[in-house]
Amino acid sequence: MTAMPQIAKDLIGAHRIADVFPMRKDYRNRVWRVVGGNQDRYIVKRFDNRIVFENELIAVHTLNRLGLPCPEIHSTGGLTVVYLDSGGRDLRHFGASAVRQAGFALRRLHDVPGEVFEETALQIPTQPNQARIIAERNGYPHRTGTVWCHGDFHPGNILFDGNGQFLHMIDFEDFAPGDPLADLAIGCVEFASHRPNEASRIIGALCGGYFDTAERDARFEEWQDPEIRLLLVEAAFQIVESWARANRRQDLITWYAGSKPAILKAIA
Repeated sequence: MTAMPQIAKDLIGAHRIADVFPMRKDYRNRVWRVVGGNQDRYIVKRFDNRIVFENELIAVHTLNRLGLPCPEIHSTGGLTVVYLDSGGRDLRHFGASAVRQAGFALRRLHDVPGEVFEETALQIPTQPNQARIIAERNGYPHRTGTVWCHGDFHPGNILFDGNGQFLHMIDFEDFAPGDPLADLAIGCVEFASHRPNEASRIIGALCGGYFDTAERDARFEEWQDPEIRLLLVEAAFQIVESWARANRRQDLITWYAGSKPAILKAIA
């Protein structure tokens, strides 16, 4: 694992650092957890390019300004961000209640007015847009408009406290305009892949949280159509499987292949 960059030590203060723990292997950006001598904790994230670095900063600053749960930035420098460590645990070992909270959090994100992110830097195709394009080729009508999508919505990017209460999402580097239902469909694949034998329950909890609103809008009506759900989830599988192949992640290729039949059955 690459050593933590000097800029991070300068931002935190080298004399304050007691321990450094590398995190997130097989990941395009480098991440470390830092423990200070007074037990202050930080997450250091070193980005591999300026576009995603700037995009994440814009997203986090704006969402914080809007009062939506986000990681708190301690400092930045170069292509490095130092976050205050919230101590949250991700959703790799999750229950239905936590999944429902994650779905509700995604909906809150999708409901952010589009104009507040006019300065967002990201211009590259994101997973929700790629999934939408694939689904449209197969007949998806895409009537729900464009919203701000997380772009990498999976259990490892949702943090909870020790009591199982939602804290915030992380990893906003792919945050960009996109199709909300495609973003949700990718979430269904990623969440249910962890427990394919409980795919119906997991997907039900995620979508139940997402649509937990008195207003049954166009998104809800469109998601009620089983053909549309299937188009989007099949497209989502193509996207995540393509990513796994491109990154030579045989473990994920096997993972998705093994969970796919149960998820497609659950979503239909």
